[in-house]
Amino acid sequence: MLDIRHLKLFGGEVDIKVQENQWRWKAVIKGQALALQKIQKILKQPAIRSVAGKVTFNVVISGVQQRIKKIQLSGRLRRLNLQVANDKLLTDNTAVAIQFSARRKHSSWHGHGQARLDAGAVFFDPVYLDFSPQQSLMLSLQGEYGVAGKQWVINDLLWQQGEALTLQGQITSEQRMQWHVTIDDLNRVAQWYLKPFLEGTAASDLGLAGQLEADLTLHHNQAQAVHIDLKQIDLAQPGNHIQGQHITGQLHWQKNEPVLPSFLEWRRLQIKKIPIEAGRLDFKLVDKQVALIKPADLKMLDGVFSIKQFSVQGVKNDDTNVFFEGRLNKLSLEKLSDALDWKTPLSGTISGYIPAVHYQNKTLRLDGQLAIQVFGGEIVIKKLSSSGLFSFYPRLYTDIEFENLDLRQITQKFQIGKIEGRLSGFVHDLYLENWKPVTFYAWFGTPDDDNSRHRISQKAVENIASIGGGGAADVISRGFLRFFDTFYYDKLGFGCYLHDGVCQVMGVEAAKNGYYLIKGGGLPRIDVIGYNPRLDWDVLIQRLKRISATDEVVVQ
Repeated sequence: MLDIRHLKLFGGEVDIKVQENQWRWKAVIKGQALALQKIQKILKQPAIRSVAGKVTFNVVISGVQQRIKKIQLSGRLRRLNLQVANDKLLTDNTAVAIQFSARRKHSSWHGHGQARLDAGAVFFDPVYLDFSPQQSLMLSLQGEYGVAGKQWVINDLLWQQGEALTLQGQITSEQRMQWHVTIDDLNRVAQWYLKPFLEGTAASDLGLAGQLEADLTLHHNQAQAVHIDLKQIDLAQPGNHIQGQHITGQLHWQKNEPVLPSFLEWRRLQIKKIPIEAGRLDFKLVDKQVALIKPADLKMLDGVFSIKQFSVQGVKNDDTNVFFEGRLNKLSLEKLSDALDWKTPLSGTISGYIPAVHYQNKTLRLDGQLAIQVFGGEIVIKKLSSSGLFSFYPRLYTDIEFENLDLRQITQKFQIGKIEGRLSGFVHDLYLENWKPVTFYAWFGTPDDDNSRHRISQKAVENIASIGGGGAADVISRGFLRFFDTFYYDKLGFGCYLHDGVCQVMGVEAAKNGYYLIKGGGLPRIDVIGYNPRLDWDVLIQRLKRISATDEVVVQ
């Protein structure tokens, strides 16, 4: 028998008692208020930069002959201040209570343990957690270890943080893991574990609230299946104007088919200032693919945005393939203008069919053409494609045609003066780099078969004259023409071939020393002549006003 009491060690006291009876033995070691700093000086663990605090423990070990049969441990760390060498882990006056016991049965060990943090703070880069008796963290486990095969399993692992978060799991030596997560306070859990990783990103102001449950299956640190049950989730991201209210749903993701269908429902969504009324999406999640499994009608802007097909497929090199097909039905352009903060508000509605849109190999492509009926005429977008769309240097290619637009409807929306008549034209071989035009060939003018009334106001004449450097404004102000508010014209037009930053300008027909931008007709009439055949593009942009207005629009 061995009995040592009040042994002064590491600034505290240690008692050691060993008993033996017929090959059975038992050892009890008790430590009281041992200084961790002094223990570190002896152990000299390089991973620990500094440590301070007191530890009290009680260890009971028993066995038969040379074999250990049972181990029991209880202890408490008080005012623990720990700093590891890479500063990834810091503790501040942390209190930790520990209990552990293990028993050997035949060729395996069976054990369970528990640790509880109920005071102080822990920083595990970048997560910071503050503890109290009312907001403690408890970690418990129960498992087995096979001595012969060195196989182990943790049958029941529990991580419980107050009433906000509960995580239960199972882990095996084959690196198979199963987790069940219950979050009853998503706002608090997001503040603990999500927000630190979002600092400095576009989602740093993301707010979440609600509850959820989740089941995860992993093998060799690779996810095999994820099932999430969302319960009344609210989200808000003021910086990007994203809001969601009362979001519920079930998300079922698996590495391989077959997979259960997923869905999301919401009471209200808002993206930027575009509100989306209550709706639902049904889709599937498998490997790197998200695919809509039912058409969806999203009510927004007093109309309906129908999604017929939608899929996102992750491929090699972190690239993504996207496919979309849908329809617009009477979306309010006035509300769209307000949502996008356009300086010139639009009116009317937009409706129609959007053909197949592909995004593949970092290139966007529109199959077919997109026809928008607007201003009493039609705008058609053809051959649309874009490369590097989400890079620092996007490029876009397209042809656009304008057919028989009503100038009266267009000019009513802008402070450029009133014009009556029709307008047709095109922008061919439009090529943009970083959203700036590099080259194109464009023409806008009076159609040959236009039989409508052709009238133009003084203000419109002056604005058009400023494009080509004409002197119409001076002529009007000095002569008898100043007494007329409007004039008749036969035809008007303007063209540009852009190359190397210079626009080669053209009008409806040639004039002496220039070209006609407006060719007069009737009385009172006026001609507007441009004299500069070549204009710097940046100068021309300052003179032009982009015309974009509304009526009912139909996309075909």
